[in-house]
Amino acid sequence: MTKALVSVKFQTKFPTKPRQVARALAILWWTQGAAIAAALCIVLLSPMPVAGTLFMVMPALFGLALGCLLLAAVAECRNWARILFLITSIFGCVSTALDLVLGEQPISLITGFVVALDIAMIYGLILLFGKQSNAWFRSAGKFEEQPANELKSGNWIRRGLITALALVVLWLGMILAIFFHDPSVALIAFTTDAYPRIPGPVAGAFLRFAPYDPNGATWTGQPLFRAACAGYGLVGTNRANSILTIRTLAAKGVDVNAPEDGYTALHHAVLSFPDDGSPELIRTLLELGANPALPIVDPQRRWNGLNAIEFARALDEKTPHKRDPIIALLSGSAN
Repeated sequence: MTKALVSVKFQTKFPTKPRQVARALAILWWTQGAAIAAALCIVLLSPMPVAGTLFMVMPALFGLALGCLLLAAVAECRNWARILFLITSIFGCVSTALDLVLGEQPISLITGFVVALDIAMIYGLILLFGKQSNAWFRSAGKFEEQPANELKSGNWIRRGLITALALVVLWLGMILAIFFHDPSVALIAFTTDAYPRIPGPVAGAFLRFAPYDPNGATWTGQPLFRAACAGYGLVGTNRANSILTIRTLAAKGVDVNAPEDGYTALHHAVLSFPDDGSPELIRTLLELGANPALPIVDPQRRWNGLNAIEFARALDEKTPHKRDPIIALLSGSAN
């Protein structure tokens, strides 16, 4: 009797994996690892800043992390994980095929490597859904009830929740790392929909509370404050968020009169006013301390030495209905 109980206690949860399943898992684990290594190589070898490249490959890395979690469940004879892994793999292969057919993905060594990984993954999936594999997964139900040391389904739910939480924390950590490397990414994410994978409130909270240099520059060399002002009149910009960002940078101590190539942010706002048609940016800059009396320093242009009021007069002499309200606004501030 004791001998029987001991044998039950140490009985394995599931029957031994058939060779077909073991081979399929080995191939699929290899493809996941190779894909992760390739993504990291792209980040390290790309001529773009690490933050920007990392942001591009982040969705792929999270997809691979999900794939690893599913494979771990497949190795424990979880049929639901096998089905989910098949579905996610189909989406990935179809996406690669569409990129190649539509010409959105240029033919290169990287493309060939991705295609080779997809082919290997398809072969692994064929093995995973082969005759021996199907029999192994069907036999799992006979071994679900174990008197000791059995992994209950609730444990997998907890594992999934913990993994999801860890992925969210990792995701936010990577986003913050990118923001600190180049705060203009947060600026763009908060004021436009150019980065749909970055939550706007996260970007806005970073701009407001994070300890970055408001007088710093983007990775292209453009002053951060100038980038915030330049985005105001662009199509697709949330102007309310744009103004809020400009005020936030000013509250953090940005120099609103700092010139870029001889022009202040106010000069650029005057230049763009006839196109965007809103005085809100100019009014905001004046409220934040922009000086309309500062001259332009650009010896190559005819308006070299003109202040903001003179610049407004010189720009649009043929359309006074556009020019005059801005001149009045600037003159009122100067007085």
